[in-house]
Amino acid sequence: MPRIALLFKGNIISSTSFELEELIIGRDFGCTIQIDSLAIAPKHLKINHEQEGYVVTALNDQFPLTLDHKRVETATLKHGDLLQIGKHSLEFIDDGMSDVASPSIIQNVAELKRDEEPPKEPSRSNLTGILQILSGSNIGRVIPLNRPLIKIGKSGEACAVIAYRKSGYHLSFLEGATPPKVNQQSIVDHSYLLKNGDQIEFGDTSMYFQETAL
Repeated sequence: MPRIALLFKGNIISSTSFELEELIIGRDFGCTIQIDSLAIAPKHLKINHEQEGYVVTALNDQFPLTLDHKRVETATLKHGDLLQIGKHSLEFIDDGMSDVASPSIIQNVAELKRDEEPPKEPSRSNLTGILQILSGSNIGRVIPLNRPLIKIGKSGEACAVIAYRKSGYHLSFLEGATPPKVNQQSIVDHSYLLKNGDQIEFGDTSMYFQETAL
């Protein structure tokens, strides 16, 4: 069954199964998913189960809704889509729509921002990090960290993110039975600022982090 995961600063706060034909998300207590934040409209958005799929619709012109860095009024959601509302994010998770096979697959998702303005993508010249796969069938593959947020793994099973901020690249654990390790240390309830040479282990995959100096 599809789910909506509510995230704040890269950490999952709640996960709501889509058991109703319509979800209302906003600041009001009567909303299906209630978010206590002045950056959220009393009724910010709704998600309906329609014939073409799950459709999100913005409900208040004064409170923006963004999908993949673009403000939207309405859109049909697909697995892994990340909606930005104020300081929070909503990830649409539909395991039946996912074709991500293992934590060795790296998937780009929308940026998580800490401010209340519509997210702006950092300059590409700042995004100089890479991951090199050290194990498995993709051994030797180099993954450029050229997006503000990179998701590692599969939503609903094992998932982590690497987010680019002013201070650098931060690794955060989202969900799963086993959190990632950096240099043999587990990353559970906090984000970790990656440094050159850090070795990341997640699932059955090992990765090496490197950031090129500007």
